[in-house]
Amino acid sequence: MEKYFQFSPNIYAALHRDTLIILDSFRDEYLSFGKEETVFFQVIMEGPFQQVGDEYLQDGGASGSSYEKSRLSSFISYLLKTEIIKSCAKEQRKNKIGVAKKQFGLSQKEWLLPPSSKVKITTTLIAYACLIQAHSILNKGKLPALLETLKRNGARNRHWNFQSIERSTELSHALVHASKFYRKKSWCLAFAGALALLHCRYRYPCDLVIGVQTMPFLAHAWVETADIVLHDNHELQTSLSVILRVKAHAESGVK
Repeated sequence: MEKYFQFSPNIYAALHRDTLIILDSFRDEYLSFGKEETVFFQVIMEGPFQQVGDEYLQDGGASGSSYEKSRLSSFISYLLKTEIIKSCAKEQRKNKIGVAKKQFGLSQKEWLLPPSSKVKITTTLIAYACLIQAHSILNKGKLPALLETLKRNGARNRHWNFQSIERSTELSHALVHASKFYRKKSWCLAFAGALALLHCRYRYPCDLVIGVQTMPFLAHAWVETADIVLHDNHELQTSLSVILRVKAHAESGVK
């Protein structure tokens, strides 16, 4: 019987500089693979394979030494054991892999709280509440809990307002102000999560995005609305490979 494979539901993948990076959202962990394993991934995701005992043999008598075929079969067994991939029907495969438009990465490796302008006190207070909520969610349930919260908000809010970029920028400034008064430093995921939650409070559509790069490894989270990066480096869209995107609005979902 032919076997095809796809990523497990909690696994997201991106390719950067010929290196495959895996995000396990359940464990909130990243894993990168070398060039040989990245090539193996491409072969595995194309399939099909035949399982003979404990070995997986590629259909069609694919070329390669017996050593390479053994390595490929062992790699498939490892991926199945660690639940990075699972078997599936050919038509069910969902193996989307994000690729950066540019493969050079970002020159600035440390994310710093962006500057801001004055905003209304009431907006800042609401932003502060969202910041508390984001930190609480990440402390208790890490990334999976944040993704689930954003999906629930998207399903609950059926009627969404269509805001201007200026309004989204105002919310971003309010969150920066709120962050200055928060008791601990907000890293990019907490800040982006709070900004997405803040947009949900006002029923404004947005996307929470996580991008990655290699050499050196970098993972960064930010928020977009109308395909525009909010209050962050606009090179993110082209320099990092998007590994995960959550639509925090109606018909929300993870891509």
